[in-house]
Amino acid sequence: RVLAMADGRSSFFRKNVLAAARIYARAFPPPNDSRLTIKLRNVAEFPDFQQKLRYLIGDRNDIDIIEGTIPSEQKWDLIASHDIMLSTHRAEGYGLHLAEAMSLGLCAVATGWSGNTQFMNPENSALLPYSLEDVIDPYDIYDPPNGSQWARIDEDAGAQVLRDLDN
Repeated sequence: RVLAMADGRSSFFRKNVLAAARIYARAFPPPNDSRLTIKLRNVAEFPDFQQKLRYLIGDRNDIDIIEGTIPSEQKWDLIASHDIMLSTHRAEGYGLHLAEAMSLGLCAVATGWSGNTQFMNPENSALLPYSLEDVIDPYDIYDPPNGSQWARIDEDAGAQVLRDLDN
């Protein structure tokens, strides 16, 4: 069971949620015994993103979307009910959800770049390879200084990591 979490006000494009769905879909084509849960907040504010995600998921019944804010206890229960926390972010402040998942013993799979690397390393996590590209956020939420770069993950490598963890 794989979990990805994001808040639209932190930029779904920066959090790269669509890549998480694509990686899972590549790793586990149907039929399979795996599940992906995508927990989102403030998704109604971004109907274009919501439409793209629903189109990407299509009729897959192994991918669940949970929308809205949930109480802290319910959030912890949600995290604990999964095996892997997946973050395909382009840039991350700290990565609290990753640290929370790791504190519960989940495997954390995340882009090997940005704030999360303060506590994630190859010995305690699965870090996804990436290249750097110029920052362009179509939602105009993430507005760094000119010349800033962020990560573009290798989605094929991400799918292989999930497959390897399943074995």
